[in-house]
Amino acid sequence: SVLMVSVALIFLSVLFLVLGRQIEVVNNVPRRDTSGNILDIHDGNTLLIDGTYYYYGASYDLCKEPPGPNGCADVGVNTCGFNTNHNVSLYTSTDLQTWTFRGYVFEMMKNPTKGILFCPKILHNKSTQQYVLWYNWIPDTGDFSISLYGIAVSPSPSGPFKVVTDNVSTLAFRDTGDFALFQDDDGKGYIIYTSHIVGYPITHRMSVERLSDDYLGSMGSSANSGFFGSSFVEAPTMFKRNNIYYALFGQCCCYCGQGSAVTVHTSTSPLGPWQTKNIISSDIPAQQTNVLRFRSGSKDDSYLWQGDRWQSAPDGLKGHDFTYWGLLNFTSDGGIMPLHWQDKFAINVYP
Repeated sequence: SVLMVSVALIFLSVLFLVLGRQIEVVNNVPRRDTSGNILDIHDGNTLLIDGTYYYYGASYDLCKEPPGPNGCADVGVNTCGFNTNHNVSLYTSTDLQTWTFRGYVFEMMKNPTKGILFCPKILHNKSTQQYVLWYNWIPDTGDFSISLYGIAVSPSPSGPFKVVTDNVSTLAFRDTGDFALFQDDDGKGYIIYTSHIVGYPITHRMSVERLSDDYLGSMGSSANSGFFGSSFVEAPTMFKRNNIYYALFGQCCCYCGQGSAVTVHTSTSPLGPWQTKNIISSDIPAQQTNVLRFRSGSKDDSYLWQGDRWQSAPDGLKGHDFTYWGLLNFTSDGGIMPLHWQDKFAINVYP
């Protein structure tokens, strides 16, 4: 009867809340949404909001990738990987396995200033109740030495996001590239970013900087860690576990199929000093994009490393490039153990 079905559904919902759900993470086939389409989502991050995971990332459309191991073989405005029609996609899920496409929350073509979008990251500012999107972009003039950060906001995690600035000018260092955002337990926000890209004796340096209270800028050199780790690095991410801060990034890798080995750095403060530790992904053919924190128990959190597998799409279409997900395992003193390729593995996910 209808009543029995309703009772069964309620029971299953309660069981999920209490026991969670075991899912299988699969890396050797493309991830698909509930409509059967391959997830076109890269360079992004994930927020957990009221039991639902909001997965944001750049959509690169279905352009044909250049052949060979390097997707940067033909760099130029409106070549594949450098089109001006990149968008910020949103997918949602309660279990990290079943993903529903919610549309584009930000469309670069509708931006008054046209350009090439990369690396969208979103945080929720609890004080202003705004969702804040930072993105890296290059103007469509063709001068790839100009790399900027823009910021857009929305009162809803589903967007649309409206630009408040297309050129963040408060950072301690100029000539910026890849970055990630991090929110500490006290609500303070931070950006970890690559700078000094072109024209410096030592290029592609990494630092961490505190954001302004509204996340619409940064606090500049007064709240910057200074450069740390190796040079010629990009694709950073940052997270915190058991009062240890982690900054992970790897060697520059322009849409490279072989991936980039990631080095771990740790600190007891988000602004350092940072200590260089070990390499964790030397045998994973992917470039890091994010570390996803998820609920793996009623009171426990676990961490999934995510990387883009450039040049991996079987049909050669950029938006169909695979992503690799790997479960991070930690030593008793807070170190991260090396990742090794897994076609598939199981995890428990709680809402």
